[in-house]
Amino acid sequence: MSLVLVDSSMCIAYLRQKLSPEADATLAELFLSDHLAITRLIWIELYCGVRSKREESELANFISDVRMLDTDDQCWKESARIARLCQHKGVNVPLSDIQVQACANRYGVDLLHNDKHFDLIQSSLS
Repeated sequence: MSLVLVDSSMCIAYLRQKLSPEADATLAELFLSDHLAITRLIWIELYCGVRSKREESELANFISDVRMLDTDDQCWKESARIARLCQHKGVNVPLSDIQVQACANRYGVDLLHNDKHFDLIQSSLS
């Protein structure tokens, strides 16, 4: 099993136990096998959504057990490329989602998400 980048949309659903049994099992397997990754931007999105001390503690435990992909110069260049393609095709998506997709592309990993913006980004790339 290879490394998988998991967007905040999936992480939130996972942490709040709102995924389908199949998706929950997939994320649990990735988590337990050390194949789940996030970026610091995803961490910030997750941290901003914390609603209680309990959730903050759960998030801290979760973060300590996942891989963190660095957002390096290649990620930024890929972000710019994707943003430009989206703009030319009239696709309006958050820059944060563009950057997450760019990191997945840069590291050659699959991206798990529960966010229609990523489908729009993909349509702009083809």
